[in-house]
Amino acid sequence: MGGLQCCQSQTASTAEEIPIEQNDSNGVQLDGQGPPQTTVAGSPALVSDDQIFSDIDDAELKIFSSAFETFDPVEGLVGFDHMLLRAYICEHTCITEDSLDIILFQQEEGEGAQPALSLPAFSGIMRSFAIHDREMAQ
Repeated sequence: MGGLQCCQSQTASTAEEIPIEQNDSNGVQLDGQGPPQTTVAGSPALVSDDQIFSDIDDAELKIFSSAFETFDPVEGLVGFDHMLLRAYICEHTCITEDSLDIILFQQEEGEGAQPALSLPAFSGIMRSFAIHDREMAQ
């Protein structure tokens, strides 16, 4: 990606903009009933830990799909200017706000005046720019 700096610690957090209700800082449900469940932005539990360990790709897709639906896609696309999309990507990846537009435009799928992102492109970004465990601990 030619000189693009990624995975740097962010100076501003958007955690207040995207609340995770009744979950710990990793999105694990704390209700004490059944196995821990991973959730997205306050949504109902989507996948169990067992599902994550048995089929990580499917578990990720369920989580990414649920998050993408919260951005209210139109004909399967979400505009780059959607603030929740931007906040979610910056909060849950190593992408900073400064480099977000560059990465989004590399994945552009919209036609006309409104550049947009599809679910497969969103999932690709989320996977390609995942935060490493050691960075999460900091």
